[in-house]
Amino acid sequence: MSKNSLDLTNLIARRPFHQRKVKSLSGWASFWISNTFWIVFVLVFGAISMSSMHMGIDMASKIMDLRTEIALIQESNEKSVADRDLKIDRLMSVQNASTSDLISLAKSIQEVYNTANNSRQARFLDEALPEALRLQFTENIPASACIAMAIYESQYGQSKLAREHHNYFGLKAFSNWEGKKAENMVTRDSGVVTTADFRSYSDTTSGFNGYVQFLKNSDRYDRALQSKNGVEFVSGLLRAGYCPDSNYLDNIRNIMDRHKLYKLDSIKPNTIVRTDDSTKSESSG
Repeated sequence: MSKNSLDLTNLIARRPFHQRKVKSLSGWASFWISNTFWIVFVLVFGAISMSSMHMGIDMASKIMDLRTEIALIQESNEKSVADRDLKIDRLMSVQNASTSDLISLAKSIQEVYNTANNSRQARFLDEALPEALRLQFTENIPASACIAMAIYESQYGQSKLAREHHNYFGLKAFSNWEGKKAENMVTRDSGVVTTADFRSYSDTTSGFNGYVQFLKNSDRYDRALQSKNGVEFVSGLLRAGYCPDSNYLDNIRNIMDRHKLYKLDSIKPNTIVRTDDSTKSESSG
């Protein structure tokens, strides 16, 4: 070796013969790091989707509630219109009646109203009188009997059956009844406390109409339906088996006398004559 040669022996001896292996990340760590964007995107998108879904459900629920509220308002408006039309119809039905008939009608009704001993009785007479007179004019059922029976059966409209179901005559819902029912109501049959199902109606007019339908749907009451006098009418119903209460007729008589209901029977049916198509009025004379 010449003097000018460079001796690299020691340097080579100190140099490592292999490069250190770079530590690699685990497979899961590599996955999470390399896919961080997509993972975050999926999580954010999922959160937004869930939030949107809940918002959609809440919105749908609010829409359904709004539709229900609108339907109830429409139903209420329709009922108000129907009530208004009914009142107008009743007013129109008497517009051509003779003056003497109208005065007689008003006088008889006022005398009945004046017999009310308290506000409860007055309210019920105010509610029942128009319905009873309507049935007298259209169905030939004595108004005196109709009102007296309703008073006796419902205690001037204060019974639970009357207040909640507009059933003023204690009409039971037998097996052939297809309408709404007031089920398992406490009642008395021949003095024995028991339970029974009764008919349920939507309003006062339906309740009084149901009373007529009940009577006319049974042939056994046909004879009674020919009576124009209230007491005779109720007597005929009882003879046909309407009620087993032996004191029924006496109680009805007492109610008729107390409220002078017999005066209503003298009101001429031709004061108001109704037909299915229109309302016609004719003067007496």
